[in-house]
Amino acid sequence: MSEKNEPQRITSTPLASYLLTEGFTLQDIVFDNSGYATFFFNNNSPQLQERIRDFELLRATANATLLIENYQKLVKRIKRGF
Repeated sequence: MSEKNEPQRITSTPLASYLLTEGFTLQDIVFDNSGYATFFFNNNSPQLQERIRDFELLRATANATLLIENYQKLVKRIKRGF
């Protein structure tokens, strides 16, 4: 878990898509030398950790259309490297 003022680091594209769908702000995407992406989210909401936990415990619910759209957008950004 991140400290309250540090951005939350996420390495899962599906989780990052879910967080975007839930309205959390993506600060940045950083790529390593292998092309893997790390997503950084603002960590200023107490609900952020709850949503991450819900996703990991398979309790997450979201608008499926928006989730898929966000996932596709992230994948395109990863493939393009930005």
